[in-house]
Amino acid sequence: AFWMMCALVEGVMPEDYFSDTLIGAITDSMVLQTLVSRKLPTILKQVRKLDASLSAPCLQWFVCLFITVLPIHITIRIWDLVLVHGSHTLFWVALAMLHLSQKRILEAKNEGELFAIMTTIAEELDDERVLMKAVAKFKIPKSTIVSLQEIERKALDHRMREVKSSDKNKSIRDAKNAESTRPTLQNNSKSNVSADDSNSYDPSATEDADISDADSTSYHAGEVEPGFEDVEEVDI
Repeated sequence: AFWMMCALVEGVMPEDYFSDTLIGAITDSMVLQTLVSRKLPTILKQVRKLDASLSAPCLQWFVCLFITVLPIHITIRIWDLVLVHGSHTLFWVALAMLHLSQKRILEAKNEGELFAIMTTIAEELDDERVLMKAVAKFKIPKSTIVSLQEIERKALDHRMREVKSSDKNKSIRDAKNAESTRPTLQNNSKSNVSADDSNSYDPSATEDADISDADSTSYHAGEVEPGFEDVEEVDI
């Protein structure tokens, strides 16, 4: 099982599928929504009516390769499809699952109910033969899916560049605003310093006064320091 997982992740699945950004998986979730609009338009109409999206629950399907959604014996059968035919078979399975759960999806009253149905979809998919029969109805050619992946990936890259550009422009504006407020702060500081000048003291004046006091009490070399006149000299 471990080496099968390694083969799927490293050798079969698209690049960037399990990266930090999940770009590959996000792209596939967008492709799936396009395929649903073509193959299962009634479901997509219901999703839009509820102001919801298929991307979030379907993203979990793709990232986990259905292992968190379907029973293990069905998941292994799906992995066999992927290993033999390629990662595009994940779309066959996803469309088949949505098709088999169409009645429940159309009964959803809000986005929360729809999400709950999508996350518990395995309750009606205990029979491997039923799912594989539905999969056979959605065998979309690999070339079609690859073309859609390229289109959605370009659109996603464009949106990401726009977001980065917007963030960069915002940072520049913030820096300019901070720079424009700096002279005001400096002027306020100068005015505060000027106001305090009248109440400040001059350290040099204090030092001069101390030195004058010291000079008035100093004594010349050879004279006996005051207070020590009666002290006798002791030969050592």
